[in-house]
Amino acid sequence: MLIHGGECLACFQHRRLKEHPPSGGVAVVAIAEAPDKALVGASRKLLRALEWEGVAMVEFRQNPADGTAVLMEVNGRFWGTTSLPLQAGLQFPVYQWRLLHGQEPKIPERYAVGIRWRWTAGYLERTHRLLMSSAGGSGQDSRWKAMADLLVDCLNPAVRDAIWSFSDPIPGLKEMASTVKGLLKADGKALFKRLAPARLIQKVEKFRSFRGAERAIYLKFKLLNSLGLANERRRRVRPGAHSFVFVCHGNIMRSALCEALFRKELAALGQSHIRVISAGLHAQAGRAADARALVAAEELGVSLGQHRAWLLTPEMIHEADTIFAMDLKNLVEILAGYPSARPKVLMMSCYADSSDRNLEVEDPYFGDLEQTRCCFRVLSTCIRNLTVSLFPSARAQHGNDSLCEVYASPGVHGNKSYEA
Repeated sequence: MLIHGGECLACFQHRRLKEHPPSGGVAVVAIAEAPDKALVGASRKLLRALEWEGVAMVEFRQNPADGTAVLMEVNGRFWGTTSLPLQAGLQFPVYQWRLLHGQEPKIPERYAVGIRWRWTAGYLERTHRLLMSSAGGSGQDSRWKAMADLLVDCLNPAVRDAIWSFSDPIPGLKEMASTVKGLLKADGKALFKRLAPARLIQKVEKFRSFRGAERAIYLKFKLLNSLGLANERRRRVRPGAHSFVFVCHGNIMRSALCEALFRKELAALGQSHIRVISAGLHAQAGRAADARALVAAEELGVSLGQHRAWLLTPEMIHEADTIFAMDLKNLVEILAGYPSARPKVLMMSCYADSSDRNLEVEDPYFGDLEQTRCCFRVLSTCIRNLTVSLFPSARAQHGNDSLCEVYASPGVHGNKSYEA
């Protein structure tokens, strides 16, 4: 409908013959019908009460058995089937434009009833969905019927296409190309997930989690490590370092604990000149430590009760002698943002014990308290080994049995397998 000044200037009705998704959605095949007096009356009454101005699509669900209808929604915008009334003889966009420019639209009293309309791209998506779902149990009849319906409706010259026009074919061709590309891509992904090993899928998903320049850095990092040309676990803090930044995602769990543990170690050794801070690449400034981190940290003898998150800044990067990343995503994001900082960016796992072959200290945020405890025990070992490597006198403080030799070695930690 087109409403102006409380009056209905133009009214058009169509019925959906096929929808996408099939259970109910947008029209992919529709037919122009003569306006139903009852539906028109109800629509005009509703829109007048709303003091409506402009175009409106009033949608009803009608029971064919007794003709009763239920209001579904009112859309105050041009609808997806706008080209159907255009082909039937009602130019709603033109009438709206004329009203907005102070002109009186010339609206015909009747339009062509019985015109069938098809949105080909949406129809193709609908058929594809039916074929994929029927493969799971609806049987061959559903497949054949879906294909037959598509061919009949698309090859029937009496069915008007929503977009295609011989005088202007580009929009229709582009939409179909985009639709086919999208379906092939979705099918390829589904096939890959069915056939590919779980580890390969995890690697692909890991790669896809990066953006832009991060992907090149990640691939280079993995390639060098796989060829043995670089081994992150063998890197160490450069001599004379006196400014440390521990970095993780949100600075409410891993990096916060590392800061607290390292501060405690330095205080016990009287190393007050060492600067230690922590930060998050995606931290919400001022956020308190996670509740699970508070419990697990207390069990290790440090408190995170006063900790507040900091967002990593260029100044922190510039002033630090050493920057510790907890996982590969942290490392790649830091290097993408600050390429010149590469010599001083290390993985925290550089100081894990020799039996822990994991390159990353995974984020326990989406786990439970026990996973947080496991993560924090690994970080506690890393901090002890870091302290001893910088200050050999700390060995006596911890005792030889509590310290572990630090070197690179691939393997398994906990219940998860990782690749260094």
